[in-house]
Amino acid sequence: MRGNRKDKISVVEATYAPAHTEKGWLTGILDAAGPLICEGMGAAAYVYEGAEGAVRIGARVAHGLDYPLDDFVLPIETLPPAFLDRTWRSLSFGMCSDVIPVSEMPQAKPLHDAGIRDVVNINAYDASGFGVCIGVPLPAERRRRPREEETWTRVAAHLASAYRLFRRSTLLPSPEAATAVLDPKGRLQHAADGETADRIRASLESAVLRMERARGAMRRTDPDEALGLWRTLVDSELTLLDHFERGGKRYVVAVANPPRQEGGHSVLSRRERQVVAAAASGRSNKLIAYELGLAHSTVRVLLARAAHRLHAKSREELVAIHRAHERARLAPKS
Repeated sequence: MRGNRKDKISVVEATYAPAHTEKGWLTGILDAAGPLICEGMGAAAYVYEGAEGAVRIGARVAHGLDYPLDDFVLPIETLPPAFLDRTWRSLSFGMCSDVIPVSEMPQAKPLHDAGIRDVVNINAYDASGFGVCIGVPLPAERRRRPREEETWTRVAAHLASAYRLFRRSTLLPSPEAATAVLDPKGRLQHAADGETADRIRASLESAVLRMERARGAMRRTDPDEALGLWRTLVDSELTLLDHFERGGKRYVVAVANPPRQEGGHSVLSRRERQVVAAAASGRSNKLIAYELGLAHSTVRVLLARAAHRLHAKSREELVAIHRAHERARLAPKS
């Protein structure tokens, strides 16, 4: 993608911006992402549901797409569920040609005839079964570029986090939507019931400092580092949205992010189930840490602890146990 030195923080800001409709939300994201991702053929963004194998496309918008939007996105609904399970749910960022060339997909023949030879997908699929995808048509096949995957998988993590909030209708930077509010003097005004105020305040203070650094000069001088600073979750539970002004003073707002429906074996703790579910979806330890707001070392410890409890001798065996348990858990009861 073009513009490695461009402002990627603007895309993150757009994911958490207030919106009244899914189309309005998607339009804001494409307006911010367009200058970074379009390669002369436009881009499209859409939400979808895909918990039962097949994908069902929901709201969708386009940015400079010289091709009918429905013809670009709806063929995805015709792809075999087994193929989607093997590719779609474990791919946060990648080229269509990483899986299968456009020319070899019967569903994509109209795209090929229109000069589209590859498609970049930034895919934010959540274990709850809902997702957001940005598709970028390309005039030729190409490989991923250095750091590109890390950058856009982080963006995908923000998309997934924000969409969970949007679907719960809490994506509003206001006191009414807040789980926690940090006042101008760094005092925690209120927090969720049962939470330790000191722990939340310390987590929010650290997150606010990182966010402010990311939104400063770093967003231009080192956009990838800035993106790394702005995590999706605070203390694995709260999403730091933005700030609001009251009486000329600035307050920072965080809201509780609905947890992933990670399922998982009952012998595991909630945090262990989270990291195992993320590992089963193909995420690296580094991305799991970024998504959940954890230290990289903490993710390693949680995975090792889960493997020990489930008697798994490797990451692959741990993932296989998790998937088998989920298939049994979700199977229709006779």
